[in-house]
Amino acid sequence: MVNKRKAKDLPKKPRGGSKPKASVLPLCSSISAAVAMTGIPPAVWSTAKREGSPGFDRMGRIEPRAVLEWWFTKRSDEAANTDWKGRKLKAQALKAELDLEVARGEVIPEEQVRHQVTAGMSACFAVWDRETSLLPPKAKGLDEPAIKALMIETGESVKRAMRVALESLTEEKP
Repeated sequence: MVNKRKAKDLPKKPRGGSKPKASVLPLCSSISAAVAMTGIPPAVWSTAKREGSPGFDRMGRIEPRAVLEWWFTKRSDEAANTDWKGRKLKAQALKAELDLEVARGEVIPEEQVRHQVTAGMSACFAVWDRETSLLPPKAKGLDEPAIKALMIETGESVKRAMRVALESLTEEKP
């Protein structure tokens, strides 16, 4: 079917510079619409509104461009006003304090703890493997009460060997 509408019934095409700019963001009806359009979390929009950002009107509509310009200008102002020299001095003081605690023996460095735990686990597994590999030949031909006694004896032997291995680790320094 052919459209027989007259030219005067058709909407007029915009002329020349009436195209919207690519950088213009549409007006949003709510914070949830702004979140859906931009992907910026609702907490950011709520914080901006609470802190008095332009771009929010009384009807709850949001002009995202105005809010975002305000947000990033505010954040760059905060970064410009940060006392970086003071932050560096504070970090150096905290590091010196930590080094002093390590020197006093109040704090153990992470690398040392990792080494000790790994060595302790390795010693325990070695003792366990050794004792459990000797168990089947010892239990061969024994009745149930004798196997139970052997298991208890082997368990105590494993505990003693693990204690010795772990005590040797607490005395050594990596």
